[in-house]
Amino acid sequence: MNPFQHINTLSHHAYFIHSFKDGVERLKEFLKEKFGISHIQNPDFYHLQFEVLGIDESRRIKEIHLSKSFATGSKRIFIIEASGITHEAQNSLLKVFEEPNKDSHFFLIMPSAEVLLQTLRSRLLIIKNDSVEHGSKDVINEVEKFLKLSKKDKVVFVDEIAKDISDEKKN
Repeated sequence: MNPFQHINTLSHHAYFIHSFKDGVERLKEFLKEKFGISHIQNPDFYHLQFEVLGIDESRRIKEIHLSKSFATGSKRIFIIEASGITHEAQNSLLKVFEEPNKDSHFFLIMPSAEVLLQTLRSRLLIIKNDSVEHGSKDVINEVEKFLKLSKKDKVVFVDEIAKDISDEKKN
């Protein structure tokens, strides 16, 4: 199932996407197929990656956002990937996410929306991958199973999970 399938128009200006394997590539493919927006040789398409998105990075994003688009009437796409984000950066991005330039769309991709300030989160349309949503139920089931095991069986259980993670069967 495509987690982006319910986006029929780019009427919203800011999206939060729970990060998942191949999420950025799937988003790029979706934008190309659904809206004809290619990331290849497109000066109005920004893919920015940060370990932690800080105040300096958010100021740079605002600066880019305020510049004029290269093609008249072109949609400006900002894909922002980060493992974390500071409170200062979030406060800095509030106005941009609330009142972006015409035809600007932001896709913030992070492991969890829970780290976001409520004021910022309220400005974002949150998209979750079904496997991530259902994955949390699977984790609870595995934890309950683990707690019932003997110490020896717990070691075997953890070894199996570690193997599945290294084989990219689980995250």
